[in-house]
Amino acid sequence: MLTDNPMLLVAATILVVFVLGLLIIARIRRRPDDEPDASSPTAREVSPNDERKALGIVGDIRPKEAARPPASPPSPSPESTLAQPPAVPPPAPSVGSVKQGARVRRPLRADEDLSPEDAARAAVEHLLQGFQLATGANTVGLFRQDGAPGAYRYTIETLFSHNAFARPSGTFPTRTPLVPPGEKEPVLHRVGERGLPTEALRYYREEMTALRAVLAAPLRIGHTNYILVADAMQDGRLEGEKARAMIRLTARLVESIKPVSEPSDPTVPVADAPKRPTRREIIADELGGIGPDGLALALVTVEADGADELDAAGMIAAEAALEARLREVTPDGRIEAFGTMLYGVFLRDAGPAVDTWTEAADAHLRAAYPGAAVAIGVACHSGPASISADDFRAHATNALKEAYEQGEPVIVG
Repeated sequence: MLTDNPMLLVAATILVVFVLGLLIIARIRRRPDDEPDASSPTAREVSPNDERKALGIVGDIRPKEAARPPASPPSPSPESTLAQPPAVPPPAPSVGSVKQGARVRRPLRADEDLSPEDAARAAVEHLLQGFQLATGANTVGLFRQDGAPGAYRYTIETLFSHNAFARPSGTFPTRTPLVPPGEKEPVLHRVGERGLPTEALRYYREEMTALRAVLAAPLRIGHTNYILVADAMQDGRLEGEKARAMIRLTARLVESIKPVSEPSDPTVPVADAPKRPTRREIIADELGGIGPDGLALALVTVEADGADELDAAGMIAAEAALEARLREVTPDGRIEAFGTMLYGVFLRDAGPAVDTWTEAADAHLRAAYPGAAVAIGVACHSGPASISADDFRAHATNALKEAYEQGEPVIVG
């Protein structure tokens, strides 16, 4: 027996204690430390998914944050969003100039800063747009009239149209005048076989057989004849006395404003007039083909000592040399003579490429004409709003004047 042998009793006691310890350790390992006790209130609570199943709503609902892939960053809290400043683009340049090396880039002038000539031209455009709105006309335009009976030529000065086929600028000939010679009152034309032929309406790129009526009023500015034209595609739109009175009044107002133009010289017969396009037509042609990168017009002049003493042959040679040097830095741009020792350079880009070209042209001309006054004024237009040829040229002219005064190139736009 164990009581007769004390050593066996001690060994049995140690063995029992060892087995009890193993049992306790095994129980502890079966239940994790963070598992709540079965008798605690937390274990008896019903989860939200269990409540949905009890109501007959099947499906496991989790917050959107939990359903996102681990790699996606969590959505910022409202507090963190308010704490961080929003990402905004850098502010636009102020009205003051922004100097960048040898360049000065300025914004285009506001309407109140327009010259008297530009303001007069803008007033005429507003008059035509108001007349178009009041009468519901399809197209309203101001045309300069040249030529003689049987060989009239009309130059589009300003035109507004709801039709995409209308030409914003250019010149077109016609055998049929929009206003008969000597007529001083508005004339209403029916368009068609028994009325005004469509060949007289070449301010459209396509033949406009849908037009119903054309209302035209004569006016005169200086020695030049102009025609104010409106057309409509609906019968009765321009046939009332109200439309006649409005076009008559609009024509008189345009005459009183007298927009700056390039009228033909009354002392030169039309047949002997040069066929070279005017500066307005050149600019309008470039604006008509403007691409997605925009358009820039640079006016460049060089004033060297002794230029005033050159004879006609010497001036021709000097201008040819200036044009050649401009072509060296403008292999792909259009270059046109805009005056005595004054050239217009058209660049098919209104972005950073203009800055690069301006710096290169300025450096090239200063090296070629040491000590001379080099002036480069650039106007940029990238749209989407349209701009007239005269306004575009006015912006470039003002930039050129400022460049001449400051002694460094100026870019506006």
